[in-house]
Formats: sequence, C-alpha cells, structure tokens
Amino acid sequence: TWGVKWEKRPSMSNPNKHVWELAGISDELIRASSSRSLGVAAKLSEYIDNYTKATGHKPDKRTLNALSNKAWGNTRKKKTAENSNPTICEKQFRLLAEKLYGDTNTIGQDIQTDGTKVMTHADVQRCNVLDLAKPGLAATLAQEQQDDQVKHTKLSDQDAAHEFQRVTGEHKTTFTKAHIAATAHSLLDGIDFDDDDDNVNVPNQLASSFMDQFVEITPDIYQIPDQFAHDNRFTIEDITGHTHSILDMKKGEKLYATQTVIDAEKQLIDIMDGQHDTSYINKAQVIALLDEYNQHTDRPLSADQYDAVVAALASKKNMFAIIGPAGAGKTTTLKALKYVVDNTYGDNKVTGTAPSTRAAEEMQSSMNINCANIAAIITEETHGALRKKIDTAQHVLMHPNATSEQKRSAHEDLITATTKLQQYTIPRDSILIIDEAGMAATTDLSLLCSIAHERNTRVLFVGDHMQLPAVGEGTGALTAMHDRGHEYHAELTSLFRFNDTHEADVSLMLRNRERNKDDTYTAISEYRSMNRIHQSLDQDAIFEQAYQDTRADIENGKNAILMASDNKTVAELNRRFAQDLMDKGLVETNPNKRVELSDGVAYGVGDHIVTRRNTHITTSTGEKVHNGDYWIITTIDFKNKTMAVKNPEENETALLPFWYVKEHAQGGYASTIHLAQGATFDT
Repeated sequence: TWGVKWEKRPSMSNPNKHVWELAGISDELIRASSSRSLGVAAKLSEYIDNYTKATGHKPDKRTLNALSNKAWGNTRKKKTAENSNPTICEKQFRLLAEKLYGDTNTIGQDIQTDGTKVMTHADVQRCNVLDLAKPGLAATLAQEQQDDQVKHTKLSDQDAAHEFQRVTGEHKTTFTKAHIAATAHSLLDGIDFDDDDDNVNVPNQLASSFMDQFVEITPDIYQIPDQFAHDNRFTIEDITGHTHSILDMKKGEKLYATQTVIDAEKQLIDIMDGQHDTSYINKAQVIALLDEYNQHTDRPLSADQYDAVVAALASKKNMFAIIGPAGAGKTTTLKALKYVVDNTYGDNKVTGTAPSTRAAEEMQSSMNINCANIAAIITEETHGALRKKIDTAQHVLMHPNATSEQKRSAHEDLITATTKLQQYTIPRDSILIIDEAGMAATTDLSLLCSIAHERNTRVLFVGDHMQLPAVGEGTGALTAMHDRGHEYHAELTSLFRFNDTHEADVSLMLRNRERNKDDTYTAISEYRSMNRIHQSLDQDAIFEQAYQDTRADIENGKNAILMASDNKTVAELNRRFAQDLMDKGLVETNPNKRVELSDGVAYGVGDHIVTRRNTHITTSTGEKVHNGDYWIITTIDFKNKTMAVKNPEENETALLPFWYVKEHAQGGYASTIHLAQGATFDT
C-alpha cells in the first residue's frame, strides 16, 4: 500500500488556523466537498449581525463563544445511512471532482508520494525507532545551523539524542513529559503507520528512549510497594508509559530540564564565583580618571553611577553586574567606564553584545565600540563562517591564475568579513559588556562567559533583574548575580527619565515590590489614590472598558497600546480595532486597498502595526527594522508590492515589502506584555 503526502494549509473557515490536507487536492475541491466549515462561518456571521441589531453593540468575547458553539450545533447534519456509507461518499466525491477536473485519475497521481511506504506493524517491529526520527532531527539541525546540506547527513545516535534534547528544550527552561512526547510526535508526522496503535505507541517509544537526556527536577517523593505496582487505584501511568504514585501526580505534572541547561548553569556559576589576583584597574586610578571625566563632560555622573563604575573596574571578580531600572542612566554610566578603560589600556578593550540586534546596535552607536547580538557571536565562535570566508578570499588574492574580477570580488569579501569579524570577536584581556543580560538565555551566557574566561576577559552584565525575562533556556543569571550581594554587583538607584518625581518614586516602589504595614503593595495604593487602577467583578465589562478607552485615545491621535496576556487575545483585539477604525473612516476603508498581515487581519493606510522579525531592511535613519518596532502605515503601493510606514515616536520611515509584512508583521493596537516591554507609548 502506498501512502499520501499531507501538508499544512490555512483553514478556509479561519485563516489564522492551519489544518492538515492532502497534498495535490486543491482548495476548490475541498471547498466543494466540505461545506461544513463555510456553513458555520456564514451562520456565525448571521448570528453576530442579529445580535448587533438587537443590542446596538457587537458581542463580547463570552457571547461570541456562545454564538460560535450555536453555529456549529445548528449546521450539524444528521447521520444517515447514505452520508455514512463510504462507497456512497466516494461516489459523491468523484462526481464533484469530475465536474472540476474531468479525469479523476490525475488526482490520484498528484497525491502519490515520492516512494514513501506506509509502515505496517511488522515494519515497525523490525526497525529501530530512533532511525525513524533521524531525518526529522537532521532537518531541524540544518535549520538551526542554516545549512541545507545537514539535512542529508545521517546522524549518529549520540548526535540525534543531543538534537532531540535541543529541540525539546528550545525556548523553555523547564517542561513536562507531554512536551517531550510532543517533540517525538512532531518528528514522526511524515510517517503513515498502518496500525492505529502504532501512531501512539511509536512516538511514545521514541520519547522514552530519549528520557536519559533530561533531568527530572521534581523527583518522585513516594515509593510504590511492589504489591501495588500495577494497581490503578494507587498508581498512574504517564504519557511515556512510566508508572508513578498518584500522590506524586496530584500536585501537577513533573518538570524536567535539559542536561544542557543544567551543565550551563553549573559552568556559569563556576566562572561567576571565580576571580583574578588583581582588579582590572587600580581603584585609585579609576577614581582619578572619573574625576577628570566629570570635569569635562556635559553629563557628570550621579553618585550611584560613579560608585558603580568604581566597583566594576576595581573588582577582582571574573564577572560583575551593573543593575538598575529603565531610566537609571546605564548608558551614561558605561560611557564613563569606557573612558577610564580607554585612558588606561588604549582603544578596543571594551566590546559589547546583547540578546537583541537593536540593543547591540544602540550600544555600538552610543558608545562607539564593536558590538553584535549574542547569536551572531556564538554562531561565529562555533562555526567560523567569517574566518572561512576570509581564508577563501585570501586564497583567491594569492592565486596566480585568479582573474582581476575574481580578485576584486575577493577583496570586497575580505574587507566585509574582516569588519564583521571584529564585531563578532571577543578580544583577549578586555571587558565584554552584556547588555539586557536579564533577557539572555543561560545556555548562551554560559558559552559567552566561557570564551571570555579563556581569553582572560572580564564580563560585565548590565540590565534589570526585575524585568520580565525573555522566553529562553534559563534566564536567571542576572538574578543570581544580584542575590550574591554587592561583591558581585552595583545598583543604580536614581531615575532621570521622569519629569514628575512622584511618578519616578512610585515606579520604583512597583519595581522593588515595596509593601505597606498591612502587607499590601505600596505602589498599588499610590496608583489607586491617583485613580490609575480600575477594577470590576465583571471580566467582560472591564475588558470592554479597556478596549473602549484605548480606542478613544487612538482616535484622538495618541500613540496608545492595549496589553493582553496571550497572543490569541491580542489577535482578536487587533482585528476589532482595525474593523472599528474602518467603520469610523479613520483608516483606509476600501478592502481592496488593505493588506493581510501575519495575524490574518487586513490593514491599510492609517493603521498601526508592529514588525516581528529582525531584518536587513534599513530605515530612513540608516537603522535596521527590528522585531518589536511599532509603525503607522502611510502608503501602500500595490504595483511594487511595498508598504511605507513611519515610526510614531521618532522621525523615521521605512519601506517594507509585502513578502515581509505578510509573514512578519501584525496589528500594533494590542500587544502581549513581553512584546510591549521597553516600547514607549502615550497611554
């Protein structure tokens, strides 16, 4: 028996969702043969219209869910002998196909696979389950290394196990056995098992075979007596077939971490706790140079900034941290630190990095030092692509038979690669500044600090341990530095970004979680007295009020944002903002002059959007377009397929191609809290 290929496509009833369909079967034929989803959409639209006419407003989230369930129920067809008979269904499908295509045999040819056989139960028993997963693991590894050739590599068992661990733990500090099993299932998606039980059992066998790659951080507390080992009154079997006491499972699923993260944490702590025989710069010299700096600069250091530079440069520790909230003048502090280092050791002894490209570029621009994002430095240190490019260019330049054109091209490559390599290299006997350190993954920090340690380079973390962490494999290194005491860190306590000193004070109360005598948060009391907090027992009512207030601010020309806890809610809100602003004529109203973005919503001139991926597209100020940049659409050129946008906060514009915005941009009216962190809005 020969299998068929499946492919993910946008659902015809909800483009935001993706569903599995047979490859080779057109949307036209699927639409003709499966009208249920479209019927549901039509019925739901009818119910919404009726509700809006009856109440004078659109349904809230809860009502919308109820209407959706009603639409599904009222479009369900009663099961009959006719519509349940496979032979009759096949005949009806064939008639539809013949109307659309004529010869239905071509459809069968289109959906044949390229030789992938359905696996029978006997096949499964003969094979090594690990070998079934290796092609999928090679594909994920190729994507990680950005090298398509890796896809054709046959991985060893050890390499496959390591890659399985990486894929499971990607963007997660801890996870459950369900996550491990989900990775196994995803790797076997392309295999069609003839036996239904094998569809479940084989992925679970694969997950079980990799369990030794993970570290259980919530071990069993209760032992199961032998006589009860198979008694389901006292035991429960997890998704991979292991048996546990029900008392262990009552508190929730067990958590695991990858061995990679555990090893990275240990290595990072070992480096963190180590120190040199001497300080990087003698304390007296640091003080003398800082006094000189304060005499000549337009922005003299505050007392806490001054003390932070002295503590960082006079420390003997391998690693030190300067910690402070947003607006505490961390950049001003670092400029003074660079002045001291430059006047002690000369230029190029301070380099920088950060998790985000924007943060790295801003540090490079403001401090005039070599900077690159963490991923770029690690990739070069691991794979050496730039060094290879330099070697190739030098070989061409020295080759006697190279043409003048080849030498010209090689010379350009050599200059470009050499310049980038300076940005991506951690020099010896220097200081490496890691900005936004609280947002960096532990695995990345461990590798960076190991490289720096090998090169006798000190590491300086900069950031705020109270900030929301990024999604990553462990993000608690900056907190560890803070918790170890002032031998490991200095704190910036002054705020310079607020005009209102009371606002500044309350923001620090909130950050520092200060409490009143009755154990309530001081900042909450202050904000409540300032009429900044609004609450209701009716969740839908408060949700609606927040939406209406934000929309009113946007309609009045303010740069406003509404924050929600999850991406699904954000997408729903952005869809509603776009529609309501269209209805009021405040943005482009012609559907044919709007462009659908990655969230499935169409936006036009006047709409707010946010870009979601770093790109080499440059803005009018020469900066790159970044993940998390907010824009307002100014014009859309359908002929050249470009969208012109402007930054609402800065005098900056950009021209974004359709291919980019359709894949990597979404509505900018609502946002998750993580995405909005660090952005500036009026309200």
